[in-house]
Amino acid sequence: MREIGLTKTDKFMRISDVQSISGLSRSQIYVLVSRGEFPKQVKVSEKASAWLASEVEAWMNERVAIRILKSGDWNESPPKG
Repeated sequence: MREIGLTKTDKFMRISDVQSISGLSRSQIYVLVSRGEFPKQVKVSEKASAWLASEVEAWMNERVAIRILKSGDWNESPPKG
C-alpha cells in the first residue's frame, strides 16, 4: 500500500474543531482554503468533509514561525536607550 503521510495518531477534525483550535471563523477557513493558504479538507463521506489534525497543527506552527522571523533579525544588537 502506498504511503500517504498519515501518522498513527492523526485524526480527522470537523469544521467546528478546526474553528475552535485555530480561532478562525468558518468563512475565514474556507477563504484561506480557496487561496491555498490553509490545508484543504478531505472528503470523508458523501456529505462530510474533515481536516487532518496534523496539517492544521503544521499550519499553526508555520504562522508562529513567521511571527518569530518577522520580529527582527536575531543578529541585530538590541536598541540602546
